[in-house]
Amino acid sequence: MSDDPSGVSGTAVVASRLGVEPKATSPARQSLIAKGIVYSPERGRVAFTVPNMGEFVRRQADLDLDD
Repeated sequence: MSDDPSGVSGTAVVASRLGVEPKATSPARQSLIAKGIVYSPERGRVAFTVPNMGEFVRRQADLDLDD
């Protein structure tokens, strides 16, 4: 999701990036919604609830690569 510049990701695109069928992501998606990390602005879409969260995730990924 952090790769999507609009801040909104298609659930099918996220599943494709993970290499799984879209329905396989439903439990994780629902858990992230319940925890308040993401929300669904419309059917088939998800977005982070916190502004600039995508940038934060990308920075964390960069730090992990440096280890």
